[in-house]
Amino acid sequence: MEVIERIKAIAMDVDGVLTDGTFWWGANNEELKRFSFADVTGMGLALQAGLKLALVSGESSPAGMALVRRYAEKLKIADVYPGCHDKAAAFRDFTAKHGIDPRDACFIGDDTIDMPAMDLAGLAVAPPNAQADVRAKAAWSPSWVAGMGPCAKSSILFSMPRQREGSAMAETMKLSDYVMRFVADQGVTHVFMLVGGGAMHLNDSVANYPSCIMCATCTSKHVRLPPKHMPNTTIVWA
Repeated sequence: MEVIERIKAIAMDVDGVLTDGTFWWGANNEELKRFSFADVTGMGLALQAGLKLALVSGESSPAGMALVRRYAEKLKIADVYPGCHDKAAAFRDFTAKHGIDPRDACFIGDDTIDMPAMDLAGLAVAPPNAQADVRAKAAWSPSWVAGMGPCAKSSILFSMPRQREGSAMAETMKLSDYVMRFVADQGVTHVFMLVGGGAMHLNDSVANYPSCIMCATCTSKHVRLPPKHMPNTTIVWA
């Protein structure tokens, strides 16, 4: 909880974080990548809350770098490091530029090239389908896989402390995230949930809150078991 309160900036890889790590390559050398509107929305909210954002991409092809710059332009992200193969140096430059201690910043990565920057960050985050050694280094892994909104999850979570300070984005947040924040503020670390009954949003907020362990019970055998990227969740069959 204290780490989340401190986060003032988020730097992130692009391929394998904002995208699913694949690309379309046409016969005439066209290069296309798919991004998620969940990340677009989440990072937009983070910028409104005053968080600093940076894109740090190792993609060095002209088309790939152009896509990174276009994405940054769309989201109005001023700090962009395309074709970057020293992400630790980029992370230091980004935080120094804004007068932020690296320990008060987050880095989101999925591959070994991201690990030096993750070592510098106060909070290292990795999508659930990141490389195994990267996941092991990460302090938190959001439930949404790469290309499907992991940065949105992180951006919203780190923006929450600023909402209480009167941010205009407060009304756009999911109610269940507010509930979970209140519960965690009371010192609760273990939560027992009943699956079903329209509680899916609250289940999701509890299961993905870094400081809480969730145990869920249900009677239906059709409920999916917790995915591997939610190790803090246990289902007990009633």
